[in-house]
Amino acid sequence: MTFVGDQGWFYMSAYRLITGTEFPLVGIASSHPWLHQGAFWTYLLAPALYLGQLHPLSGFIVSLFFGVLSLFAIFFVTRRLFDTRVALLSLILYSFSPLVILGVRMPYHTSPIPFFTLLYILSLHMIVKKERYAFPLSLACLAILYNFEIATALLVVPLGGLLAFGLIKKEVWLKQLLTFRSIFVGLIAFTVPMTPFLIYDLSHGFPQTFKFLAWVGYRFLLVFGFPPVNDKATPFLIGPYLQSEILHLQRLIFLPSQFLAIVIFFGALVFFLYILIAKKLYREYPYILFSLWLFTSLLSYVAMKTSSDAYLPIFLSAIIILFGLCLSHISSKFTLALILGTFIVANSYSLIGSEYFMNKKDGYGPSLEMRESAVRSVILSTKESRYTITGSGEGSQFASFTTNYSFLGIWLNRPPSNEGKKFLFSETYDKVIVREELDQ
Repeated sequence: MTFVGDQGWFYMSAYRLITGTEFPLVGIASSHPWLHQGAFWTYLLAPALYLGQLHPLSGFIVSLFFGVLSLFAIFFVTRRLFDTRVALLSLILYSFSPLVILGVRMPYHTSPIPFFTLLYILSLHMIVKKERYAFPLSLACLAILYNFEIATALLVVPLGGLLAFGLIKKEVWLKQLLTFRSIFVGLIAFTVPMTPFLIYDLSHGFPQTFKFLAWVGYRFLLVFGFPPVNDKATPFLIGPYLQSEILHLQRLIFLPSQFLAIVIFFGALVFFLYILIAKKLYREYPYILFSLWLFTSLLSYVAMKTSSDAYLPIFLSAIIILFGLCLSHISSKFTLALILGTFIVANSYSLIGSEYFMNKKDGYGPSLEMRESAVRSVILSTKESRYTITGSGEGSQFASFTTNYSFLGIWLNRPPSNEGKKFLFSETYDKVIVREELDQ
């Protein structure tokens, strides 16, 4: 697996939780340093590391657990929304999507997002079906998702859109939803997972709640041409952005060919819009709910103009289900089997052939094994004396750059310190370079 600095940040946070030196209320800082991700991934990682005696692969077991749960979830949720045929197709497509597999192989705070997103969509469907405690479940899922990745706040839109449709149509389920008991239980279900953020905000000026809401409103205004407050902000470059998004589509849909991946994606979108209008499926709640999830996520992602792997798990399942819906309209069993077989074989062959993009250009950097070897070389060269790790080169400006190496030192029973020989760690896409910094 890969083991980048941001992963190391959570591992170090979990280690401090295990040793009792800190109880974290928030996670790693986002691209805006005043705003943090939640600490839920730390809470999941800590017991795994404790049971695994700090072995880095302990986090992979947690990620794999949620990956398997998401397989069950995508089948069960899709069957509830549509039918078994669509559910089976979506399950197959999801199981062999390279980007989904790569996400599971990178234990990070985004790992549980696909599962809880699917659970959230299920809770919205349960609201329409007038099932008990569906509304509190949806609010609890929103709070839990926000504690893993703050960008999941955009998922409040499908809930708001669903309630708006219910209000316009004067649905009975909406009247049952808006009861004192349902609202009261819903507030409790939302507040309990938000407790770490609320405690943190009380002493930090409410950045995770009120300031975040104000910032979301500001970003919304920017989309519609509102002049930016900071004129020195990094300009948006459409070329690198499009290149990155095409790469994401390729790894999600069809790894051997970027062109075919683009054609399949936009072809599926057009076909879905066609059947939505031609068959008047926009009147049915499963399609209303799915459309709110799919298009809200995609449009918000494009509007943010930020290409990040951390945002993708929010709507990966929606795109996979979109393909499942489209394939379900193919009546020929031979044609369907041919398409699925090509998808499975081509993606599997390409993914394994690329060695899961470890130590490759446009990949995930040096592997865990390579990083561990670098730390071991430092430990052997210093013998029993103390040593210090610092970063250099590209990426070293980030505070988390060397946290993965620091954790590996702890796991190997020789943690770095602020004294002793200084070693500079720098990285390329396929190797870790270690240099001893000589005293001047």
